This record gives sequence, structure tokens and C-alpha cells, in this order.
Amino acid sequence: MRRWRVGTISLGIMLIVLGVIMLLSQIRQVMILETLLQWWPLILVLTGLEILVYVYTAKEPEPKVKYDVFSMLIVFLVVVCSIGAYAFTAAGIMERICWIVASNNRTVELPSQSVEVDESVKKVVISAPQGSLTVRRNSNQALTAFGYATVNVAGEEEIDVLLKQCRLTTQQEGEILFVQVLSVPWQGDTKPGVREIRRTLLVPSGIDVEINGSHFNLDLDSLAVQENWLIKGNGSVNITLADPADLFVDAQVRDLSQLKGNANWEVEEITSPGDSAHYHGHIKWGEGHKQLKLLLKNGQITLNII
Repeated sequence: MRRWRVGTISLGIMLIVLGVIMLLSQIRQVMILETLLQWWPLILVLTGLEILVYVYTAKEPEPKVKYDVFSMLIVFLVVVCSIGAYAFTAAGIMERICWIVASNNRTVELPSQSVEVDESVKKVVISAPQGSLTVRRNSNQALTAFGYATVNVAGEEEIDVLLKQCRLTTQQEGEILFVQVLSVPWQGDTKPGVREIRRTLLVPSGIDVEINGSHFNLDLDSLAVQENWLIKGNGSVNITLADPADLFVDAQVRDLSQLKGNANWEVEEITSPGDSAHYHGHIKWGEGHKQLKLLLKNGQITLNII
């Protein structure tokens, strides 16, 4: 006579149901991880029901639940995994795992922004973000920003939230227009975030410009420099110098290795009492009426003449 050992039916039903669900998910290309995590307590319910059915249908006056070693091991693993799954779910770890599985890297277009620059504005101060920023001259009296971002997200709603945090904000104080280029700090692979941003900023002509920031990567077209420009902070500055240029470049760095490119820098060492030596690199193109001054603590300045 074949003896019923509790756990075998529960195990068989679980395997059949799980296999069918996973097969359907593969056919319909549907993510089921979140659904399975929500319904995992049914494993305990099914095993408990089988124990009750066995007890009430047994012919012995004092029925005993029979297990073999394999069944006991399976039940133990089911209980441990169930408790672990519950703990992970309560701590939010399962939600993070589901998000990681569903997330992917996407390249999206940043919303284009254009701000009309008032005639009273004499200077624009730009706080450059971390990342790539290309500065060009605009054909009109507007400040325009656009670009692309590589984001790690699991849905369209997360893209919208991230892009809103990467917007351009402006505030005019007297004759100065302050421009803040916002960015989202990278928080790791378990949360929505921006891996890389490549922005282009078009600035109007006839206005002094100051760009400052830390860890920026600035690509500057010399034709954008129409008045007096100042770039200071930490990062790298790549300048392309081409005809017709009328520009004087004055770069102040801590080390000569910070001056790069094919330009023939005229270098002057500056020393002052109680201060470490620094260097001034000069390049004059044309009459040099337009001034570009660079104060770089860390990073490099690359000036290429084409």
C-alpha cells in the first residue's frame, strides 16, 4: 500500500503552477517577478492545507504526518525562503531587485529651453554642472539650451522626473543674469539616475560671460567669445580657435602640464611671497580685442588652432 507523505502534492502543484506561469510570461513577453513576489505566501497556504487534508482524511485514530528526508528538506527550504522573501519585501529590497531587473539605460533628448536676454543685461554668469557642456554663439539675443542624456530608468514616468531636475534656471539681478545648469547626482545602479549629460548652450553676442564650476568638461568655440569671458574652477576646457578670430587668451594654471593642444603658448612663471608658483599661458590671435581669461586650479586647458 502506497503511503501519502505530506509535501509531495504541494511540491508538485507549486512546480506545475510556476512552470505554467513562467511559460506564459515567455510567450507573451510579460515580466512576472513582481507578481510572483506579491503572491509568495500561497506556498505556505498550500502546504498547510495539505497537512490538514492528510490529518482529517487519515484512517488512523491518531494520524501522524509522515515526511521523508527529501520532503522535509523541501519544506524547510520553502519556509526559510518564504521568511527571507517576506523580510526582503518588508525592507524594500525586493522592490529594488524588481526595479534593477526592469531598468535599462536609455538615451533621451533634453527639453529645449530658450530664455530671452533683456537689453539691460551686461553680463551672464553660468554655473556649469558636472558633465559635458558645449558653448556656442547664438544667432539671436536669447540663451538657449538643449542636449541629450543617458539615463538608467524602469519607466517613462521616471524619465520625466529626471529631465525636470536637469532644467536650466535663470535669475536676473540688475545688469547680471545668473544661469544655473542643474544636474542629477548619480546614486548608483539601484535608483533612477542620469549617467551622462551632453548639453549645448547658445549664448547671445555682445555680453560678458563668466563660467564657473567644479569637475566640468567645457567645449568652447572661440567664435562665441564676443566680449570679455572668464572661466574658473576645476575641470577641462577644450577651445577650438579658427579664423576669423580676434582673441587674447590668458590662462592661469598651477602646472605647465595643464596647458595642452597645438597652440604655441607663451608661458610666464609667476611667484609671490608665501605662495606657490603658478604659470600664465598667453595666446594672441589677430588684434586680441576680445579677452578670454581662464583660472584653472585642477584639470587642463586644450587649445587647438585649425
